[in-house]
Amino acid sequence: MKRTPVKRTRIVAAAAVAGTLLLSGCGGGDDDDDDAPRAWIASTYDRVRTDLYEDPADAPTRVAGEIAEERGPEDRITSEDMVFLWYDDDIVAVAPRTVGGSEIEVGDYDRMRSRYSTHLSRWPVSQSSSGGDFRGGGPGSGK
Repeated sequence: MKRTPVKRTRIVAAAAVAGTLLLSGCGGGDDDDDDAPRAWIASTYDRVRTDLYEDPADAPTRVAGEIAEERGPEDRITSEDMVFLWYDDDIVAVAPRTVGGSEIEVGDYDRMRSRYSTHLSRWPVSQSSSGGDFRGGGPGSGK
């Protein structure tokens, strides 16, 4: 009597399903999990204009701590009286207001890195274009 490869096929299929489920669970389900908690900031602080909020009472270190507690940043820099939180594609800048409290600015990594470059010199210049514009160096066509 010849054995059919049914048992082996079932094992391979079960392993494939288990592997797919395991990998989909590792991703966290939402690519925005690494970004700044924009919706939380918008619902917690007073909106001044697009991507700019304020806390009329709390100092920048306290406000930055609240934001970092909501979603942990990749890095944090305190420079002078400002606090910067680096998320995957975003930077949150928390600065003191002249009348007290804090101003919270949320923006795209590249724009904010350029705007606050004197404070953020240890962070990479660009997150998105790591050499993508490099067209080569020697003789040849296609340049």
